[in-house]
Amino acid sequence: MKNDIRLIEKYLNGELSDSQKLEFENRLKTDKSLFDELELCKKVSDAIHESDIMELRQTINIIVQDKPTIMGLHIGRFFYWQIAAAVILAFVVIKSVFFYNSQQNNTSETFSKFYKPYSSAQLIRDGKANSANDSLLNIALTSYENQNYILAEESFKQIANTDSTNIMAKFYLSITYIEQNKLAKAKENLIELTANNQHLFYEQSLWYLALVYVKEENVDESIKILRLAVQDDFYNSKQAKKLLRELE
Repeated sequence: MKNDIRLIEKYLNGELSDSQKLEFENRLKTDKSLFDELELCKKVSDAIHESDIMELRQTINIIVQDKPTIMGLHIGRFFYWQIAAAVILAFVVIKSVFFYNSQQNNTSETFSKFYKPYSSAQLIRDGKANSANDSLLNIALTSYENQNYILAEESFKQIANTDSTNIMAKFYLSITYIEQNKLAKAKENLIELTANNQHLFYEQSLWYLALVYVKEENVDESIKILRLAVQDDFYNSKQAKKLLRELE
């Protein structure tokens, strides 16, 4: 096995002659343990392209060479790849956790930087309500303006349920969902609204859908939506261009 480790190292480093290489590759076809060991070594080698991991590997190599015995046990090159794999795996896992947390923080900061709730429409303010939905809309908009998003949600939902063509209610309902961090519901509504570009809230729906994707850390989907929203005459196109530049 020790000889196999040395052979694998020479194979990966291109130190075998043509005949030795051919013999080694023929062995790989029938020797599963040798094949598995080679795959492990390849993964370790592939993982050490970054400078910090390269330094880690060099440190491990020095320790293995300089400290042949640990607690009375002989540690030779036989264990080198196993030690390297274990240590580098731990290093990569820790680094991935830090990267994920950093990415999560970055998308949250980006969302906070660009998001603000859509201003409420100035409708049915002074006159009498002409229908039950008009009265409910007044309650919904007033609640929305006062940042009472729970009551606003219930009111906009009632309107949307009784009048499926009320695009404004569906749009504002989406914003109340975002404000309460109900992202799945907001996304569902906004996807429906962006499926039709013939209504007044189409452009606004694109913008807020892109922001929902940012909040969900789905940067690729957000970029797809923003590429539609950056047209010069679109709602918030300047901000859409800025956000797109940050994400790309």
